Amino acid sequence: KNKASLHKVAGIAGKLGESLEARGHHSRAAVVYAESAEHLLAAKHPSASTFLCNAGLAWKRDKEWEKGEALYAAALETLHLHYD
Repeated sequence: KNKASLHKVAGIAGKLGESLEARGHHSRAAVVYAESAEHLLAAKHPSASTFLCNAGLAWKRDKEWEKGEALYAAALETLHLHYD
């Protein structure tokens, strides 16, 4: 039951981030994605790396290059944890 509800919440957070980005609110979207990734990481959910990548992209769209690169690195690290 917890995994199903976590998956549903992740879906809602993803849609919220997409909506914010569509309206040009890239930094807000990045925060939504990053905070969602934190919760997904804590639950060892495999989509955490996707949320980290989305956050990185959103920061890059907002010209926050270092934040974007740091989140990409975190996403790669997460992938290694799940698939090594």
